[in-house]
Amino acid sequence: MTTGEELQKRLGTMTIIWSSLLAGIGMYVGVVYLLATETPDFPYGSLDEEMAGMVELALGVFGGGMAAVSYMTGPLLLNRTMALRAVKKAGLDPFDADRERLGMAIYPTFFTGYMVRWAFAEGVALVGMVASLLVGLHAVEYALFALSAVTMAGLRPAPERLDALVAEVRRG
Repeated sequence: MTTGEELQKRLGTMTIIWSSLLAGIGMYVGVVYLLATETPDFPYGSLDEEMAGMVELALGVFGGGMAAVSYMTGPLLLNRTMALRAVKKAGLDPFDADRERLGMAIYPTFFTGYMVRWAFAEGVALVGMVASLLVGLHAVEYALFALSAVTMAGLRPAPERLDALVAEVRRG
């Protein structure tokens, strides 16, 4: 298997992981829905109405912040400096190595950057699930599930981004 084929295989694996995480958000919604419709003592929090509203608001803001962080970490983790560091660590010269070898050297950093971003996006759904279990299913909880799904959908792995990092590294 050539380096290019191996890199394509790894990028395909990233897409599988991403789609599994996206499907997991739907499973969270399904679990909460089943609990809400089939369990007589749902929600499980024994909060008065005022406290439930405050908890719901706090968790909604926290979930929204997590979605924002999932996008803001992209430039921090998927940038030329991080890619160049990975290339140097692999012992490659960015000007002499071919594109495939540079891509393979950058891939672990690329993968880690996406995993961190996906963790924040998935965390929004988990916050929605916790809020649902504490205060019930309301507009805020549905919004958190939807925000998580939209955020995750927007973070689909982009091989073009890896190609752009390779090009940036080659420019020096």
